[in-house]
Amino acid sequence: MKRFYKYILLFVWMLVIFYLSSEGSDLSSQRSDVFVESVDTIVGGLPNEILTFLVRKLAHITAYFVLGLLFYTIVDSYKKG
Repeated sequence: MKRFYKYILLFVWMLVIFYLSSEGSDLSSQRSDVFVESVDTIVGGLPNEILTFLVRKLAHITAYFVLGLLFYTIVDSYKKG
């Protein structure tokens, strides 16, 4: 039963990634601009284009890292039996 919840969580995360990937560029830019402004207040001094690039890449890395981690927990549960 515990493995079932891991599958559900993996599936939900894949739906989140799909939903965020399918939204328009305007909405995506607005969402990332909020994070860029927050990072700019902390870091400061970097050009806006570089901050936007870094925030967007970090978002992709984080989303797919979580996906990989969720997938790993399922595979690992089969090893343990």
